[in-house]
Order: sequence, then structure tokens, then C-alpha cells
Amino acid sequence: MTAIACFASYPESYSNVIAQAIGLGDDTDTVAAMAGAISGAHLGIAAIPQHLLVMMENGAKGRDYINGLAMQLASIEWVGEAIHLQLRNSPDHPSP
Repeated sequence: MTAIACFASYPESYSNVIAQAIGLGDDTDTVAAMAGAISGAHLGIAAIPQHLLVMMENGAKGRDYINGLAMQLASIEWVGEAIHLQLRNSPDHPSP
């Protein structure tokens, strides 16, 4: 089983994804890290238990850096969606 399979088993539960990955044994730290990243990207930061977030270090590439990257990615997504809507609603866009 891989990180993707762990996520697919519990796509709406960050904690269950991590527990599944840890329960596999072998290379648990790597699989759990990847599974947690997938789950966190899908569910958002609110799904990650607060007690884990407060333990995250805040060095040069810690919590604040990651939050900044997340905000940049979110703005790129919104810009991309706005461009898509503009193109779809333009008079030159063919109707389906």
C-alpha cells in the first residue's frame, strides 16, 4: 500500500490517513509524510489537528514560510479560475 492508497482509503479524514500509513509498518515516516501532504492539500489546514500544527517548527522554511506558499498557490488558483471564466464567457468562445 502506498501514500495514495492510504489517502484513497480515507479521503475525508486526515487523522485516519495518517493512522493507516503508520499502521503499514516499514518506511512509516516517509509514507505518512506523503499521505499527510496529499490529505492536507485535499482537505485544507482546518483538517489537520491543532496539536500537530502548534508543534510545527517556524525556522527559515517553517510554518510561516509554508503558509506564505499556500497563500501564493491559492491566489494562482483563483487567478486561473477567473481567467477560465472570462474565456468561457467571452463572445468568441464556442458554445458546447
